[in-house]
Amino acid sequence: MAALPHYPEFDCESEPKAARWTKYISRLRNYFIAHDIESDKRQKAILLTFVGEAMNDLIDELPAEQTTPGKNETHFDKLVSAVQAHFNPQNNTEYNRFVFRNIKQTTPNVEDFYRKLKEAAATCHFADANAEIKSQLITGCSSEKVRQKGLINSNMSLHDLINYARTTETITAHLQQMRLEDTTIQTTTVVVNKVTYGQRQTRDRPRQIQCRNCNGKYPHERGPTSCPAFQSQCTYCRRWGHFASVCFRKMNDEDRQRRTNRPPRPQVQTSRRPVNCIEDNQQDSTSGSDTEYVFHTGKMKNLPCFDISFGNSHQTFNVLADSGATINILSEADFKCLKPTPCLRPIKTVISGFGVKQTTPVLGQFRTLLEFGGISCQANIHVIKSPEKPIIGWETCEKLKLLSAKKLPVNHISNSDTQIPQTTLKLLEDYADLFNGLGKLKEKKVHLHIDENIPPIAQRYRRVPFHVRKDIEELIQKDEKLGVIEKAEGPTPWVSPIMVVPKKDQSKIRVCIDMRAANKAIKRERHPTPTLDELKAILSGASVFSKLDLNQGYNQLELAEESRYITTFATHLGLYRYKRLFFGVNSASEIFQEEISQALAGIEGAINISDDILCFGLDQQDHDGNLQKVFQRLREKGLTLNVNTTRGHWNSSDTHSVMKASAQVTVK
Repeated sequence: MAALPHYPEFDCESEPKAARWTKYISRLRNYFIAHDIESDKRQKAILLTFVGEAMNDLIDELPAEQTTPGKNETHFDKLVSAVQAHFNPQNNTEYNRFVFRNIKQTTPNVEDFYRKLKEAAATCHFADANAEIKSQLITGCSSEKVRQKGLINSNMSLHDLINYARTTETITAHLQQMRLEDTTIQTTTVVVNKVTYGQRQTRDRPRQIQCRNCNGKYPHERGPTSCPAFQSQCTYCRRWGHFASVCFRKMNDEDRQRRTNRPPRPQVQTSRRPVNCIEDNQQDSTSGSDTEYVFHTGKMKNLPCFDISFGNSHQTFNVLADSGATINILSEADFKCLKPTPCLRPIKTVISGFGVKQTTPVLGQFRTLLEFGGISCQANIHVIKSPEKPIIGWETCEKLKLLSAKKLPVNHISNSDTQIPQTTLKLLEDYADLFNGLGKLKEKKVHLHIDENIPPIAQRYRRVPFHVRKDIEELIQKDEKLGVIEKAEGPTPWVSPIMVVPKKDQSKIRVCIDMRAANKAIKRERHPTPTLDELKAILSGASVFSKLDLNQGYNQLELAEESRYITTFATHLGLYRYKRLFFGVNSASEIFQEEISQALAGIEGAINISDDILCFGLDQQDHDGNLQKVFQRLREKGLTLNVNTTRGHWNSSDTHSVMKASAQVTVK
């Protein structure tokens, strides 16, 4: 049998798909006629062979009932119709006409524009398609001549208008080419009587380029960061990244001085004024000196300033109490006002602001008596040139009681079980059954509101790595044993894939269901969740708290039989579906919040936020009474708790443990 000739694949990405699919099938039918292919099975097989891999994947996802032929139907026609319906599920004529009216010419070729209009008009069901195409051609074309011709000759047919547009486009291209040739001829210069002694010798060695930052070889072998000037500061302009020998500003100033005989302009010291820093123009510091830290006094309002008396003469200065300063500061001008003037001792200490490289040297240091509010102390005072407000450091502020600091008590969690209230332990023993197994809310089934107008989607199974398949099997068997999931039987219009996500413990995994497609058909229920302000009002006056966590909270609500089919998911073990509510459903949080709130209705000392139940009371006795009511209600409703995440809290002066199985009580 002779090999089939090449036939192009169908592009599944470009738009419009429906119109291109119709044209593709029309040409394929001509192919069948040309090669005398009449068998229905051969036609279907050749179609699947030619359309390509992407199109085959799309056909595999189509429901079986759409591709199975009925009586008096062929496999080929049924498959073509199914794909056509998939590309154009609801043919909205008004929307198609809106799209048609917004088509504009985006390419210079008028043939492309005409082809787009014909494809779009095929789905618009116009009474006179040619007249509509002509109208849109006049409106959306980029040629003013074509638009003018169509408006002047309103009786011109579409065929004549297209021919005129083609002719205009061809003439425009020819004129442009002629202009280019004329320009080339006019700009050509012929040198007459030129004597040429020979061609110039070209360089055998490559031209070397110098770096404009370091004046070295460029490019640098190890990249731009290997340039010697990469982290260097220019000594002329004070900018970073280049040497002074190649500084553009320096070269411009030298050139300006040569041309005008003027002195070079003064260098601008570009320095940033840091916040909380005492600045000084002197930048030289003594080697081996100690560094102390102070903050800038600035022009700020509401600063902690006090009138402090200095020395035995009780001369008063308004000083700033700075809790971040490590030394006491006095300016040179204020120092000269002291009578008698103290004797300065030389010192190598320099002053620096926090996080600032710039330092300020000290003129000297003297020791004097400071007094405020009847409290006095001896302190060392450092004198600087900067005319700043005097600063008193933290150590001196604490001695003079200018500033004070208190360490707030911090609550902690204790693992001691020796001081657990006996009433709480008694409740845990009486209701120990609440911490075993997976519960189920009695006399309640969750109904999901599914929009039947949205066509179902059966997605393909996503491959998972082989080394995690065993873990997936264990999780599926566990959930099936607990009654959370079950095998899916019968038709499965909705199928969602699974996703494997590693937990914090890398040796464990979490299996999630990708419900994004299915959630589009599930209508959400809107139920309120308590806000922070509401919680503050409800918990006002309470002093003892306990937090209870429902075990696999969402899985304790049973799904109604008619709502389970949309939760079907595909695994390497087959198809399963959920019997209980789970996290992937878009309305799960609202439904769960409402159902647990209804289950706890009537208990004043309990409130829930999702699967966390907060039990509280005015004192220990009130708390235990409410906790017993909550435990009793949970037992009646068939709900169970998670022993590993249940915690309790109450206010006091210490902190103790409440439950042996990691249930804890915090005493504040």
